[in-house]
Amino acid sequence: MGLGWAVSFCRAGWDVRLFDIDVERAQTAAQTCLAICDSLRVSARERGAAEGSQPIDKAVSGARLVIEAVPEQLSLKQSVLNDIEQVFDPQGLVLSSTSAIPATHLASAMTNPSRFLVAHPFNPSYLLPLVELVPGEKTSEYALDTAAALLESIGQQVVKLRREIEGFVANRLQAAVVNEAVNLVAEGVASPADVDKCLKDCLGLRWAFFGPFETMDLNAPNGFEEYAQKFGDSYVELGKKLLVANPWQPKALQEIANYLAERDEDFETKRQRRDTLVTQLLNLKQQHRIG
Repeated sequence: MGLGWAVSFCRAGWDVRLFDIDVERAQTAAQTCLAICDSLRVSARERGAAEGSQPIDKAVSGARLVIEAVPEQLSLKQSVLNDIEQVFDPQGLVLSSTSAIPATHLASAMTNPSRFLVAHPFNPSYLLPLVELVPGEKTSEYALDTAAALLESIGQQVVKLRREIEGFVANRLQAAVVNEAVNLVAEGVASPADVDKCLKDCLGLRWAFFGPFETMDLNAPNGFEEYAQKFGDSYVELGKKLLVANPWQPKALQEIANYLAERDEDFETKRQRRDTLVTQLLNLKQQHRIG
């Protein structure tokens, strides 16, 4: 995720420094950042600079913003945040790129938690523009608003959570869909290929442009309220039967793995194809000013 953030800022003209305890890894990440910018057709004139930097005080010196993106371990993140706070501008913003840990827990050991909050991106963050901003109990309104404005200035679509919740918003929605998808295979209802089709050839096409609420609004002549009145009870009853809390069954997981293994593409080929298709979809949305 750190690399994704670097690309997002670099292509928007920001100079970025990447820090890692392994200096070679940081330097390689900086080179990869510039290579991805090239693949996105961002010219050297448009983009910022990228470099791997050591030690941490040099990496954060003079920066307007620091984003922590180490593995999802509370103690590790707290330790790194403490290291950042010791050498970073007291007025600067500090963000954590966590996927699930509450901001309040992360900031509990910080001297100045008012300038800290979670910024949860999605992979690859340089193509998927959504970022969830999650303030902690002591995050200032100024920090939240400043972070939102800054991220919007580089093309991110910002979601401000009103309060902390486990998994935030997008991952909770994703968890409901993914768990039910696995269970539909486990229950022998449909093959993995057909479950994928339901998302990519139906729901995904609609939701990519309008989202579930706007889709419901379009599916009734008099809008969302009529849709909710007609189908709300049916959705509630169906919800009682969904298998979103069942453990993932090994037999179903093997069937899904076999289906994916049949697709004769290596990882890098699939990544490039994904990036190309997502870019084309984003271009289409921008042409129609959707988002």
